[in-house]
Amino acid sequence: MSARTRIEWTDATWNPIRGCTRVSEGCRNCYAERVAARFSGYGQPYAGLAVMTSAGPRWTGSVVAIEEHLDDPMRWRKPRRVFVNSMSDLFHDDVPDDLLDLLFSTMSVCNIHTFQVLTKRPQRMCDYLRAPERAKRIENSSYGLPTGWPIPNVWIGVSGCATISARPNGRSGLKILPTVCRLAGRFRTSGSASASKINRQRTSEFHCYLRPQRRCDSSPSSR
Repeated sequence: MSARTRIEWTDATWNPIRGCTRVSEGCRNCYAERVAARFSGYGQPYAGLAVMTSAGPRWTGSVVAIEEHLDDPMRWRKPRRVFVNSMSDLFHDDVPDDLLDLLFSTMSVCNIHTFQVLTKRPQRMCDYLRAPERAKRIENSSYGLPTGWPIPNVWIGVSGCATISARPNGRSGLKILPTVCRLAGRFRTSGSASASKINRQRTSEFHCYLRPQRRCDSSPSSR
């Protein structure tokens, strides 16, 4: 957890989960993997979760919940934008649904904050959010679902991969790898980030935050 951050589009980070694995070409230059490898020595926060190899930093594939940080937002009295799992992916396959229910319940009860969830696993995100009785399961977890469903103070985002290469005529071409997932209900783009510089043969990232405009309906008629 960090009450402060240099990330310009958020005010704080909350990392209740540590560890990850590469899932796309966009993970090649992952800053979280680099930071984790730096602090992966004995007794350090990412011991056993990342290593420094001859090819550079690598995740080990282990993903763990950090019990002492599961309720961090409850101790923050000043409203803030919170980047959830800046050092991992909330929708990693090894994060169980029960833990996700607990974390979304925490975000609901801490409704003075705005939570920003960014993932490179849109299919898992869709499967989780659109599962039958998801709202009921979250409501039955530790803190309930006081805000109702969808949770209005949670922004869901997808991080994609943009492969940039030089065309024969000298102009750069941009190819966006598809990571679009249509959630139930309607969403609008509320923020974005793009690379400030485009270099030859460079891979960068784009982010798209999605914010619900009305209640979600998982029935087939809404899809």
